[in-house]
Amino acid sequence: MPALGWDPLHNVDEMLSRFFGAQPHVVPMDVYRTQDAFCVDLDLPGVDPSDVDVEVDRGSLTVRATRQPRYGEGDSVLSAQRPQGTFTRQIVLAETLDTDAIEAEYRDGVLSLRIPVNRERRPRKVEISHRRDQPERVDVPGTDQTPPTGAAPTPGPAEGPR
Repeated sequence: MPALGWDPLHNVDEMLSRFFGAQPHVVPMDVYRTQDAFCVDLDLPGVDPSDVDVEVDRGSLTVRATRQPRYGEGDSVLSAQRPQGTFTRQIVLAETLDTDAIEAEYRDGVLSLRIPVNRERRPRKVEISHRRDQPERVDVPGTDQTPPTGAAPTPGPAEGPR
């Protein structure tokens, strides 16, 4: 199972934008893996850090952010092309991630999340022990042969028929 799964909100937004021809208000993100964590960078330019909320619930990480317009009710708006309002992005998390140790930092309009891999649930290699099934050797006095355990001894010169 991948650590970060299908993003249903992104895929629905993408489908609706193709159908209606509208540009969705999807928060762009980069996801990459370091040696011991998954990192997510979300672009939130113009969003006040106090208007950003990150929540983890049952294997799902949800980021909500609100961008308020800078103009007021009495202002005459000539063009308003930047998306305003609340934006949501949801990421499905695998069980191998340590959701209790997520770190978040907001700098220069980018929200950076670091989600460590749980050391106890990290994939590991299992060593396989094996034993050669060789019969135990028993020395038979007066012979150069050592038959397997449980086999009748081969008669030697001293034990020949009489």
